[in-house]
Amino acid sequence: MNVLPLYKLHWEALNFCKDFFSNGSLPFGISSLILFGSATYPGCFDPENSDLDIMAIVTGMGSAEFDGIAKELERKELLRFSQKPPTVVRDFIGDRIEFSFKYERVVLDCTIMSSLLPSYETLTSNAVRDSTDIIIGAVVQHGILIAGDELDLSNIGYEINPYYAETLRKQRLLRIEQYLAPKVNRLKKMAEMGSSEVIDYYFRYRTTFLKWFFCYYRQYPVSLYKHLSYQLSLIPQLSKEDKEILLLVGDKTVTESIASFVNLYEKVVDISHNE
Repeated sequence: MNVLPLYKLHWEALNFCKDFFSNGSLPFGISSLILFGSATYPGCFDPENSDLDIMAIVTGMGSAEFDGIAKELERKELLRFSQKPPTVVRDFIGDRIEFSFKYERVVLDCTIMSSLLPSYETLTSNAVRDSTDIIIGAVVQHGILIAGDELDLSNIGYEINPYYAETLRKQRLLRIEQYLAPKVNRLKKMAEMGSSEVIDYYFRYRTTFLKWFFCYYRQYPVSLYKHLSYQLSLIPQLSKEDKEILLLVGDKTVTESIASFVNLYEKVVDISHNE
């Protein structure tokens, strides 16, 4: 369900953003302009501190042209003193331009992409490091169109609604599970020894564990760092106790909580193997 708990100032900021992308002064065309992030999740938006996240899908160009576009964007007066100047990023999330600007007190955090989702081959090989699940959850499922056309994902070559097809889902689960196997063993030993380093080691891989859980429960995450309580509330198969373990809340010490987290992961992995 998409929600928009914004004040008048935020609406003005969105209209300003629409004009920035649509007034014809930019060296590219926009097919879709989408609001995503905490403003679209119930109870997750802080009007005083949350940014507005904007995804702009460009038309008629490939990511090879992004460097030139970023340099042209740098010349815009609006972006001259931006905390995040136009920057081309090429990684497992996808090729994109990131920048931010301010409308009065509201920060608009913008991303430009020419292709929102990767190929099928990339989905199977980069399951550990990619952010495809989050893009689908945050932009495709929860995003709110504020200008342009609805996203057309009919030609991506794989199913994403209501979740990946089972073959692809199981391939991604297996890739992540294989990656986590040695981490699980080390975490268990560190917890048994009472090592203080278990905390740092756990948080280094926490998002990957959570990614596996979301994939197992056929739920696209909107983030692996925040809004976890809201996201886990959308998974009816999780008990109250399991949710507390995943959130590391309760009366246990941090080391005990991490041990419980790893035990829960191993339990669910065993269940998945018998399905």
